[in-house]
Amino acid sequence: MRHAAASLLLADGLPSIAVSAVLGHALTSTTLNTYAHVLPGSDRLTAEVMERLLG
Repeated sequence: MRHAAASLLLADGLPSIAVSAVLGHALTSTTLNTYAHVLPGSDRLTAEVMERLLG
């Protein structure tokens, strides 16, 4: 249930810091290292943001 909840919250766009707080992780990196696989398209989104900011 914990893994499912974290995965669903991240996949729906809840900020990782909020998910970390729900899970009780002291570091957001712990959350992202464990659940990053549920963030499909994050590479594309990063590229789009960088293009907008620098383009």
